[in-house]
Amino acid sequence: MGRQREFDPEDAIAQAVNVFWERGYTEASVQDLCKSMDINPGSLYATFGAKQDVFRAAIKHYLSVVTHEGIGRLGSADSGLEGVKAYFDYIVEGILTGKRCNGCFGTNSFMEVSETDPEIKALMTEHFRLLENAFDQALQRDGFSETQGKASFLGCVAQGLNVLARTEPERATLERIVSNALLVLK
Repeated sequence: MGRQREFDPEDAIAQAVNVFWERGYTEASVQDLCKSMDINPGSLYATFGAKQDVFRAAIKHYLSVVTHEGIGRLGSADSGLEGVKAYFDYIVEGILTGKRCNGCFGTNSFMEVSETDPEIKALMTEHFRLLENAFDQALQRDGFSETQGKASFLGCVAQGLNVLARTEPERATLERIVSNALLVLK
């Protein structure tokens, strides 16, 4: 009879997110993952499968958190424009506090492996679509015109901020970008 699992797989995947986020898929080793997840290689393979499977589970975990935390701000504000501002405040604060100092894990992963991993490409394409739809719905709530084009633009600004995060920008720079993006809405 096999030994009982002595770790929480969800907690372990949350730790794997940090390794992949910091190092990327290619540079993260199984040893790095096991150390961070506080498990041995046998447990990693038995529970999650290969490194690529751990990576996919980490992306799914991250996107579920990001979708809840970030996109949720767009729909929960009193107005659509307040929701858009709240979303961008969330990104800016994440960059400045170090939570997003390595950029966005999803964006980074998409850029690194989307051409070689169709499942990751599909997951990220769906996430981008959800973000764009959330922007679109927020703008429609406030009666903006041409909301789809504006929503696409806001999605690009969000991804640009996520990439810019890796350069350690100053608050003034980030706030200027967001302010100019919001001017387009008027």
